[in-house]
This record gives sequence, C-alpha cells and structure tokens, in this order.
Amino acid sequence: MTMNNILKSIAILTVALPTFTSCDNYLTELNPNETTTEVFWNTLSDTQSGIYATYAVLRNDYVLNIRQEAWRSDMGWPGYGRPVPQNNDEGWSWYTHLYNYTTDAISRKWDALYTGVWRANQVIYALENRIDREALSAEDQSKWDYQMGQARFMRGLMYFYLSSAFNNGSVVLRKNLIQSTSEFNQPLAPAEEVLEFYRADLQAAYDLLPYTNPSGQAYVGLATKGTAATILATSYMYTKDYDKAEPLFYEVITDKRYGYELVQDLSKMFTTAGEFNSESILEISYSLDQRPDIGTWDDNCMYNRLNSMTTSTVGCLVPAWLVWAYNNEEMDPAVPENHLDGDLNKALRNVSLRASSMVALINDVTTPYYITGNTAEQPNMYGGPKAEWGFGKYKKYTNHDIVTEEKAVMSGKNVVVNRLSDVYLMYAECLLVKNDVQGALNYINEIRYRWGLKLLGTTGKYSSRTYDGKTYSKEEVLHHLQFVERPLELSVEGHQIRWQDLLRWGLLEDDDNNIFKKLSTDEEYEYWTNNFAAVKLDGTPLTDLKRNCTLVKTKPSGNPKTQFINYEYDDAAMNYRKSYNAYYPIPQKEIMNNTAIQK
Repeated sequence: MTMNNILKSIAILTVALPTFTSCDNYLTELNPNETTTEVFWNTLSDTQSGIYATYAVLRNDYVLNIRQEAWRSDMGWPGYGRPVPQNNDEGWSWYTHLYNYTTDAISRKWDALYTGVWRANQVIYALENRIDREALSAEDQSKWDYQMGQARFMRGLMYFYLSSAFNNGSVVLRKNLIQSTSEFNQPLAPAEEVLEFYRADLQAAYDLLPYTNPSGQAYVGLATKGTAATILATSYMYTKDYDKAEPLFYEVITDKRYGYELVQDLSKMFTTAGEFNSESILEISYSLDQRPDIGTWDDNCMYNRLNSMTTSTVGCLVPAWLVWAYNNEEMDPAVPENHLDGDLNKALRNVSLRASSMVALINDVTTPYYITGNTAEQPNMYGGPKAEWGFGKYKKYTNHDIVTEEKAVMSGKNVVVNRLSDVYLMYAECLLVKNDVQGALNYINEIRYRWGLKLLGTTGKYSSRTYDGKTYSKEEVLHHLQFVERPLELSVEGHQIRWQDLLRWGLLEDDDNNIFKKLSTDEEYEYWTNNFAAVKLDGTPLTDLKRNCTLVKTKPSGNPKTQFINYEYDDAAMNYRKSYNAYYPIPQKEIMNNTAIQK
C-alpha cells in the first residue's frame, strides 16, 4: 500500500478540540460519536495515524501558495490579457502587491499551517503522555522514536513556513496541545523565539530520523534525516548564517547514506514517471481518488489543482523576462541530445533541454506537449498581436506527459517541495560567500551538466564538455545565481523559494536595486513580439495559425502588429513597499478571534 492509499483511508483527526468563542464557557461534554483522547492515542498505531493526518495537511494548496507566490514575485504574469490581465482580480492584486490582512489566500495559509501544528502537537502529546516509551519493547521504542521524529519535523516545518512568511517572523507560538481557551489565546511571540523553537524541532527530527525510511514500510514520502537537514540548513540560509548552513548542505550532497543523486535521466524530471526520484527530498503525494465525504473544492481533497492554477486563463503564466532567459540558455554543442535526432551533424534544438522540461514555449517545436503535438499545436498558446496569453506556460505541475488533454481542476501529480539541485545551488552560494569562486562554479556546473548546457568558467572535471571560457568574479557568479541559475532551475517551486532568495539578496528593499524596479525600468527587460513560423511536431507547417510569436530585442521591420513589452512590473514597482509587502500580515480572522493579539 502506498502513502496515497493510506492517506485515503484515514479520517482527518481533530480529536477533542473545544469550540472556542468569545463566551467564557464552551462545550465541555464530549460527543459520544466523536473520536476523543479517552478512546484514541493509546497505541503506536493510533499515533501513526496521527502522523499520516499531519502530513495530509501538506496537500492543502494554500500551504505553499504556489500561484500566489508566482504573481507576488517575478515568476508569474496574471493570466489572460495584456497589458492588463482580464478577469483575474486575485492575480492582479498579488502581482501589484495590494494583498492585505483580509486577503483570502493569506488567511487560508495561516489556518492550514496551524492545522499542521495542531495535529503534530496531538501526536507529540500522545507519545509523551499516553504511551510510556520505557515500557515498550526495543522494536517499539524505535517506532516511538521514529514517530516522534516525524511529528517534530512536521511541527518544525509548519513553523519554518509561518516564520518565513508572516509578520517578520513574529507569529503565535503554540508549543503544546491546546486544551483550554487561555491556551488558544496566545500573543505574538518574538521572531527570535519562534526561530529558536522550530530549529529545535528540526534538530530533534534530524537526531531521531533515519537516513532512509525503513524498508518494508507501507508508505513513501515521509521525512528522513536528510529532509530535516535540508530544511534546517535552509533556515540558516534565510538568516544568512552561512557557516551553519554550509556543513549541512555538504552532508546532504555527499553522504551516500542519504541516497540522494542528481537525476540524469531527463524523462524523470517533472513527470509522473519521475515521482520520488533520487533528487526528491520532500515531496507531496497526490491521487485522483476521491473520498466520498470530501467535495471537489475542499482543501482536504486527495488531488492537487496546480495543473489548472498554473496554465488557465487565471493562472500564473511565465513572465516575458523569464521566457527570454529560457529561450536564450546556451546549449553545449558537444552534447548529442542538444541536436536534432541526437545527431551532432544536425542543427541545435530551438531551446535547451532545461527549458523543454520546465516550460512550454511556442518555439519549442521538437518537444511533445500533451503527447500528440508540440506547444504551437495546442490551443490558447500564443502571444499574438495583442499578446493575450503570453509566451509560455509552466509544465512542472501539469500532466502533459501522460494525457492528451488536461482534466479540468484535478490532478494526481505529486508536488516536489525540496530537491537536491536547490541544495547544490545554496551550497554554491555558501562557497561564494567564503570567496571560493571556483568551488561555487563547480557545483553550479553539476546542474548545468545534466541539462546539456555550456559550463561556466575556463575548465573543470568534465573535459569532454564545452566551457564558456569566461573568468568569473564573485559578483558575476552571484548575479548568475540570482538571474539565471536559481530562477530557471527552481521557477515556481517549493515554499517561497524565489521570494526568500530575493529577500536574502537585498532585491526587495525600497531602493533602485529593487527587483520590480529593475524589471520595470531596465532596458535589458524590454522586448518586442515577433511572428514565429511554427511547425507541427512532425515538421510540417502549422496552417491553422494561432498568432504564434516569440520575443526579440529589437523592433521587427515590416510587421505593424508587433507589440512592445515594456510594461511588465510597472505597477508592481509603483506599489511595492517592503514594510507592507515583504511578509504576509497576521490575518484579520486571527486578530478578531485571538484576544491576546487584538489591536
């Protein structure tokens, strides 16, 4: 039985939680039909079910807010329509930084994360107070340790997300299982206290969890020592404590006991066939199976909706600057896969293998997209004289490799939250901080090698591959990480990866170095649309033209229908203020219901 099937079969556990109101009294009699602490949490089987229920929280779309974070950062154009998107008020408000404490996605994220905290606290409480570890057999003591490691990891992860996302890191710190109104009404804890608390959880998880999950287990996808190490190191990265982040990243990369390796088989990158591959560190398991008690739009459903959220008329489409970057990655001519039919004597592909794996581009004519055709053959994929749709769609969360047409709303495709290439690039940045420029290039080149891209620098361990021949300074390597390697490798992935990068690099300050000002005013990020003579996947001309076009740097001659793309991020630059937008605010609902933080 897989984790999918186990999570289908368990009930969502919300054991004996009183309903708190503004009144002094609350419900004290237990519902005889409700599972309570009097009849549950007495065995390791009970607590294991609690672990599954805690992990199920990750399936809630709002935990990661992938679409909202794409709009909020520099990773997403808000769907149909240019220069102003149509019928997408939510996307436009995120894109222009007009979200606030009443914004629905902010409130839902808060609720989802604290649901995870609550469920983890249930398990921790039961293990510490209902199951006597010392009275267990040696085998069951190992199970107890494993479950405690999982619960501490999930609570630490939830607070890592809360601390990273909300109120400069100052959030409500619920360390124990809530059993009274007074325990619910907690003030905002100082950011440093929250940071110390969740790092202690992650360290405990690291100490308790094995390098790999035990063989013969009936589930896959739960955290290991490597998962805890990665999240803990990432938390150090976000606070620029590079000396503590570096050894943990190095351990994850080099210690063979973890079993992590960069995937070299590109058919296993962002495809169903590649789920839980050797590069996956934390991955959310989904299924198209439905529980009869959960509706299509319920946040506890078994499937994810990112297939639609990243491609529809109100999706997060690839912004022009990123389309240009993907289109212009330098391929290594020495790699056969970069040539048509894998023949070194034939022309190079239109776009890189990395671009083909991650985004659907009009001019990627040789890569199947939804099996029967290429990108240009699919409906609603054009920039057009009015550039209604844009110039690219994200592939990472779609089922383009297994179906000819996306099933509306629902997808059973897993979501990778953390993977090894991110660790490589963060480790490279740690080396760069120590002025080890060549070391940083070596780890960046490991990523580029697997995609068949030109390697950076003058020399390295891959003597048969092509290097770009440049001598890089520390500043140039950092710029490459900021505007090429990390955004192209990790676009719309994980929990706020791009936003946290920008914040750490000082690109979200209220100055001329602000990312939105750069994208709005720098001529480097201005483009013109240009007609593209698209062909079908079989190489024949595409006769039913869908106004296909690409981006160019200079205005095309003799084409009156071209459009100047110089408006992206104008409104974002005008509205962004670090004090208001760098972090989510505490949601209105929490302020209203939690008397300890009412203003």
